[in-house]
Amino acid sequence: MESNVSQWMSPQVQSQACAFFAIEVRSLAVMGDMENYVYQGVSNQQRLVLRLTHSSHRNEDEILAEMEFIDYLHRSGCDVANPVLSKNYSLVETINLPDSTCFFVCCFQHATGRLTDPANPNDFNPTLYRLWGYATGQMHYYSRLMPRTKHQRRAWHESEYLDLNRYMPHSEDRMLREAAEPLLKNLKSRFLHCEWGLEIGLIHADLHQGNFFLHERGITAFDFDDSQIDWYANDIAVILYSVVGTVGRLDENRDLEAYGREFFQYFLEGYRCFCEPQTEWPELIPLLLRMREIVLWGLYRKKFDPAVLSGPDSEFWKRRRDRIAKSIVPIPISFLEDN
Repeated sequence: MESNVSQWMSPQVQSQACAFFAIEVRSLAVMGDMENYVYQGVSNQQRLVLRLTHSSHRNEDEILAEMEFIDYLHRSGCDVANPVLSKNYSLVETINLPDSTCFFVCCFQHATGRLTDPANPNDFNPTLYRLWGYATGQMHYYSRLMPRTKHQRRAWHESEYLDLNRYMPHSEDRMLREAAEPLLKNLKSRFLHCEWGLEIGLIHADLHQGNFFLHERGITAFDFDDSQIDWYANDIAVILYSVVGTVGRLDENRDLEAYGREFFQYFLEGYRCFCEPQTEWPELIPLLLRMREIVLWGLYRKKFDPAVLSGPDSEFWKRRRDRIAKSIVPIPISFLEDN
């Protein structure tokens, strides 16, 4: 977490956040602190997830839109970790801070099941791939039917991580900007002519293997913090980027083209229970994969100092930088043409 935010996190703030949802302070355990402070805790013998979001990251309207989206998916039958009302019957509570900023506090049911292990073939197998596709297709199906609400999420092009002046500011970033600018311009132009509820709508936007739990009945999706108005195809791109990229890092000798084809075949079997893949995917997804790298580059520049990274991390980000500069699609995707 950035220092201007972490300076305000304290036992007093944690205690105040817990009080909104009757969570036992002593039960808190940290789950993450990259973009939000996320804890698991216990309230009346029930496990919950408590999240504190600084106002520099999201505003209240965006968070309410996220809560409404999750609740709508839950009521539609999707397996998602649903929001929990506070003692004040509110989805979002506020803790004001001395610098006129604040933390927005919300709470979710703790998903049942467990994380999956990409290195374990008993986890990463056709059964999981079908379930993953089924859950994604189900969310896309109901997103297309969701009525517009007064609270709104940002569109993909409003992401702070696509601010090239902020995250590619130096002279040595010139080649990155020269590659990124026409890509983003092209995508934004295409997006403005897309049909709401057909090609674009509200999506999860980060449904990688770290954002769902596997259980005996399927998978439960959580962490909708990145949900945004976007192409449905971008959910697919993010999943492919994560899955194929992770498997490639675990086994550098793996035939990623063959693996991606296998994954996508079974993923689509599940996805087609609700939605058909769209004809523009083979053309659009490679562009979205390149954009994914730019988004992650912005996140990297915001959260880390490149000078202090060394070893494998340094080489990993150097390869990513080179791919952005050379407009290289980060994973092999010729298998998209097969479906």
